[in-house]
This record gives sequence, C-alpha cells and structure tokens, in this order.
Amino acid sequence: MIVVIYQYILFFVILGAYGLMVGGYMDIRWNFLLSEYGMFVGFLYMFYISIYKSPEFSKRKIKIITIISSILTILILLALGHLLFILLTK
Repeated sequence: MIVVIYQYILFFVILGAYGLMVGGYMDIRWNFLLSEYGMFVGFLYMFYISIYKSPEFSKRKIKIITIISSILTILILLALGHLLFILLTK
C-alpha cells in the first residue's frame, strides 16, 4: 500500500514542477525536463510494483489502482509533452 501512496506523491511532485515551469517560476531547460522524465520512469516502476508485486491487494483493488494510475499516467504524459513542445519551440 505504501508504494501506491509514494506513486501518488510522485505524481503531485511532477505536476508541481510542471506548474512551476509553466508559471514562469522555474526555467524550462533540458536538465529539468530530463529530471521530469526520470521521475516519470519512477512513477511507472511504482505502478508496476503496486500491480504485479503486491499480493495484499484483491482483484477489485488492483483494477481500481490500474484505472487511477492509467489516468495519472496520461496526465503526466500530456504535461511532459507540453513542456517538450515549449522547449523545442523556444
């Protein structure tokens, strides 16, 4: 269960950094963008562990976690794609 909580915390860290970059409080540079992608890989790894390596969840809980994590993954991909678009068009 703790991995799922870490996954959600990492989601909010990624979105917080995205908000800072889009809001102009933080520069959009390649090193920051690569750091965001690294956090996204960690998010995907936690998603994998919470679904496939946690025996304490029932089938119903796994389905709920999968749906929520899939939605969060799409949101992260949209945010990272937007940052990449901003960086490439500068």
